[in-house]
Amino acid sequence: MEQDYDRALKLINRSVQLRYGPGCRTLGEMYEKGEGVRQDLAIAIDMYKCAVEYGCEEAEKELERLVSTRNDDTTSDGNVT
Repeated sequence: MEQDYDRALKLINRSVQLRYGPGCRTLGEMYEKGEGVRQDLAIAIDMYKCAVEYGCEEAEKELERLVSTRNDDTTSDGNVT
């Protein structure tokens, strides 16, 4: 099955504008994995935070995991190892 990331991204961005938590989570996953967008863990974290704020409980685990992973990969001066 061919994936149409442009169309998916438009629909997901619209759901984010409507403050739909699962849409925020999906966008976070896309940024975390670099699927259809440039990989950006900072944006992924922001999207997971929005998802939690908008009531998507499943995003809490994703957020905790990603923040924990980033903290493990960051030195005391804030640089990623």
